[in-house]
This record gives sequence, C-alpha cells and structure tokens, in this order.
Amino acid sequence: MFINDHVKINPIIATTRNSTIIENNLTLFNRLTSDIILDIVKFLSQKDCLQCMQVCREWYTILPTFTQELWSTLVIKGTRHSLKQTLWLQFVGEHVKNITFLIWKERDLYHIMQKLIDRNCRYLRFIKFERCNTAKQHKFLPLLKQLGSYTTHLDMEEHGSNVAFLDVFEACPRLTHFTFTNPSIHAYTLYGLYDKEPTTTTMTTSKISSLQETENSTSMSLSTSISSTYDVKQQLQQKWKDKSIHENIISLILDVVLEKHIRLESVLRKCPNLRHLVCSNGEITKQSQEEEEEEEEIFPSYDTTIPDLDDLLLWCPKLQYLEINTDQGHQSNQLCSIFHNFYENDKRRQQHSLDGLQYFMTYEGDAYGAERIGHFLIRNASTLKCVILARSIATITPDQDWSFMFETIPLCPYLDTLVLINITYEDSALVSMLEQCPQLQTLIVRNTLLMPLKLTSILNPLRRLKHLELDAVILQMDTDDDSGDSPVHLFQQLSKEEPDGYSLEDIWLTNVPEVTDDLLIATTYIPTIKNIRVMLDSRLYKDDGLVLFGKRLCLTAIESLELNRVRLLSFDFLHSLGELPSLKTLCIQATYGMDGKSRCVLVDGPGLAHMLCKSKSLQYVSIEEADVEKSSEISQEQVDIMHKKYDMTPYGRRGPSRLICQRRIY
Repeated sequence: MFINDHVKINPIIATTRNSTIIENNLTLFNRLTSDIILDIVKFLSQKDCLQCMQVCREWYTILPTFTQELWSTLVIKGTRHSLKQTLWLQFVGEHVKNITFLIWKERDLYHIMQKLIDRNCRYLRFIKFERCNTAKQHKFLPLLKQLGSYTTHLDMEEHGSNVAFLDVFEACPRLTHFTFTNPSIHAYTLYGLYDKEPTTTTMTTSKISSLQETENSTSMSLSTSISSTYDVKQQLQQKWKDKSIHENIISLILDVVLEKHIRLESVLRKCPNLRHLVCSNGEITKQSQEEEEEEEEIFPSYDTTIPDLDDLLLWCPKLQYLEINTDQGHQSNQLCSIFHNFYENDKRRQQHSLDGLQYFMTYEGDAYGAERIGHFLIRNASTLKCVILARSIATITPDQDWSFMFETIPLCPYLDTLVLINITYEDSALVSMLEQCPQLQTLIVRNTLLMPLKLTSILNPLRRLKHLELDAVILQMDTDDDSGDSPVHLFQQLSKEEPDGYSLEDIWLTNVPEVTDDLLIATTYIPTIKNIRVMLDSRLYKDDGLVLFGKRLCLTAIESLELNRVRLLSFDFLHSLGELPSLKTLCIQATYGMDGKSRCVLVDGPGLAHMLCKSKSLQYVSIEEADVEKSSEISQEQVDIMHKKYDMTPYGRRGPSRLICQRRIY
C-alpha cells in the first residue's frame, strides 16, 4: 500500500439527495453472500479500497473485513502531511504480515510504528526499513520489540544511522535473516561512525561510560595497532558476555565497514548457527576532523576491519556461505551476481547437504592476501563448491603471489566454480590446482597484467568444464594443426577421449591478444558448444577463415554467437548462419582504427536477407556500425518476410548505423 500526497482522502459521505437509491444499493449489497463479496473485492487494489470506503458508512465498515488478504503487505511512505491521512489504518490489524517503511524523518517513523502497534500489528513476518533513520535507539528499540516479536526477516537498507545489532536481535527473538546497508558508497564516513556501538536504554549508565572510555582510549581509527586492538578485544569480550545467544539467526548481510573487534566479533560470537554471512567493506573514505574538505582513501585492513577467517569458523561452525571484504563497483557487482546465482541455483537443486564452508568470495586487502586466505582455503578445500578470489585494480598494496597456495591445495572434490580476478600466480601453479578440481564446470580468469596461460594445460585436466571465460590473458598455443598444442588438435583429442564427448558449452575470450580465425574454427570440433563470445584480432584473422568457421558451426549446438572487431560479413558466412537449426542470438561488433574510432562492418545485403528469411530459430540480431550493401538481388518477397518476422531498424540511412532485428512474438 502506498501512502503519499497523491492519495486524496475526502470526508465520509453520510448523506445524499437520493437516499432511496443509496438504500436500495446497500440492501442489495447486504443480500450478497460472503463468497460473492470476496470474489468482488479481490479485483480491488489498495487504492481502490481507500476510495470505496468513502462511499458510505456501511462500506466503510464492511470493506476492511473482506480485504484482509489484500492488506497483508504494506508499503508505507510519504511526508508528515501525507502520513496524517489515517483512513488506511482501518485496513490493518493482525492479518498484516509484511511491512516496508520508506520514511526518512525519525519522528514520523516512530509515530507510524506506534499507530501500527495500536492496531495490533504484532504478527509481522517481514519488516523492511528503507532509507530510514533510527538514531534515537532508546525510542526505536521498544517499538521494534512490540512489532517484531514474530519477525523472521528484518532488512535495514540504505539506513541513515548506526544500529545496536545485538539489541535489535533481542528485540526480534525469532529473527533468522538480518540485512543492514548504509546509504553511502563510502561506508566509513562521519569519522568511523560504525566503529562505535550506539547507546540504548538497554545499557546501564556505567556500561555506556565504560564503552565511551574504551572508544576514546583506542580512537577507533583504521590506523589502530594490533596491540591496542588486542586490549580492546579483551575488554569487549567481558562487556558482551552477558548478551543472549541468538540461535535462530542463520543469515547476516552487513554491507558496511565495521571495526572487527568493537562491532563485528561481538555479533558473530552470538550467532553460533549462522550459515550465510556477507561483510562487504569495499573502499573506505574517511574524513579528517581537522580538514573536513579533504578525504583520505584508505583500504580495508586485516588489523581493523577484516576478521580472522579461522576464528570466524570457530564462532560460526555451521557457516556455508561467506562473502567478505568485497569491493565496490561494476566488476564487483558482476562477481556478486555470479556468486549469488550459483548459490541460488544450488539451493533450488537442494545441494546444501554438505557440512562446512561451500561458497567463498573475497578481495585482497591491506595485510590480507595470499598468505592468510590461502591457508584458510587449503583447510576447507574438501567442502568448497564455489570460490571467487579477486583484487581491486585500485588496491595500493603490492601484488601477492598465490602460486604456493595453488601448488599445495589438496583435492577439491566438490569445487564447481573458480573465478580468479587480477591476482598473481604462475601458469604451472594454476595447472597444478586445476588438476585437483575434477568436478570443475566454470572457470573464469581475468587479469589486467596479461598473464600467459597455456590453453592445452588448462583444459586437459578439466574434462567436465562447461564454461570457460578468459579476459586479458595471453594464450600460448601452436597454430600448427599437427602440433599437440594446436587448438584444433586439442579440441579434437578432448572430444574423442571422453566417453560421452567433451562437455564444454561456453567459450568467452575477451581482450585476449592474437585471437584469430584458427581458434574459432577449433571450437567447432566440440559438438556440445552452445555459446561463443570472442574478440578477434582484426589485423590477423582471415575473412576466408571466418567463412569456414560459419560452415562448420552446423556440427555444433550453437545458440549464441558474439564476435567483436569484425570487418566483413560475407554472403557465404551469413548464408551458413541462416542454416543453423538452433542459433538464437547473433551479435557483431565493429573494429576500431588507430584513432580509436569504430570502423563500419561491411554486410552483404543478399546474405543478410537470406539469413533472416531462412532461419527458423533466430530471435535477436545486432550488428554495430552496419554498412549494409544494397542489391537488386533482394526480392520484394524477402523484404516482406523479413518485416513480417522481425522488428527491424531501417538500414536505408546515410552511412553506417546499428542494425537490430528482433523476432516478433505472435
């Protein structure tokens, strides 16, 4: 339900000139059975209900009784003026299960929370505070305790103030999932706000002063030494020992920088059954108190913000999912998407029967790299299913060599997905690790350093690999077809050796130097290949080789083809694509000149017409900077078929343009 300035509440209409008509209508309404009334009101929205209540007093009384299911979920937002409209309160009660608050002003938030308590909304299963502010914890926590006694999921997203986490947990004794994110990308503003525990009425005066003395003595900054934080740790263990154990909590998402001894450890020690943990530090911006205009970029440090991984598993022995010290930005969002998708797919397949850590994602940090993370991975190798190791390109700490970990890691019998981003290692060390991963199905390697990798060595041990993605690496391979290191020989051999054939389905090669048509042709020797995404070297690949690649695609199960830096789409190539029975998506991107400007892709007009008319599977075609050759060979019948099958951008403009053809849905 949306409460805002656009919903205009009028006074209840108590009288009318034609009272006879109103009386007849009400009499007819009263004659309806409950089932019929329910069938009618189920077509109403919450806004419709607010309008209908103003028709007459009887509707004002009847509607809330028959619309409880519609009002089980509320979204409450607005200014103080709009929140004064209380007609919607007639619809709320014990039946309300889910509430989202979008109220920035703290006083307004507490006012609405109290109204809901007065209406007996005490059986909420899900509560979400979005862009709210609860700085006055002594007022917020008692209200939350009354609303959240049955709550299992509590989200505080883009929250504008600090929160006493353990006191929130005590206010919601049935809580299982908790999410807290701060409103700023730079999570460490306001002079280390989240390092400090906010004061609440649940603390005695002596405890508050003790905590303040601890904060003042240690200064709560990222430059705190190990010795001083150790003393603070001892004091805090004594301080929090009388707090309750929260055995119900199984998921924590803390997307905010927290000092590990002052805040994070005290929370994790009280959640022994935790299975899902996200601690996303990202880059930190901390303002100097002396010069507020200047901002100092500081990166997460093992000494202050990143908990010891082994201690973490001691506190939370049932932990299965760990995402810690993840970065901010587009690349991190992509990695998190990969990580979350794998986790959700695994959960849908009910593959969580293993005990121990199964999903692990982390970024390097200050004093937190190969040595600390590597030994942790080695000790948990027997249960890991998905591992993402990354390094921010903006990290100022020196490169750390991961080779020792790759060379010494034991058998990983369940590892399905391995992602390595911008970390340093030797080619031979990576091969050694891959040999310990017999079940690996997804391998993603991205590196800005253009590290050399031998394709034969990588693929030979990975007989179950389905998705291979290489970005900014140098592939070492022999182009001689008679050589054992040639891509053609490699894929031929792999396809023959497996009893059921090689299972590789996706090949993505981006920013890989000297990729030519030879490698493209080699991929067609894998009959299971479905998705090819390759950035060609426009200086080296041959147009005839591209034609041969198109003709050989009929031997595969290709569904999606994306080629970058292409010069020419010839008639023979497009004709071959039109014959493919399963090709659904075709994306072609242009090449770039020395001046950095894109060059047009020459497209054979008759070939394009044949492909679009002939193909029975194509759903989407995109050709960047397409310069389509006009020809009299294109018949009017072909033009009619193309426009009937596809929504097309006109390519009769002057100069090259982007050509997009999307299949019409009938």
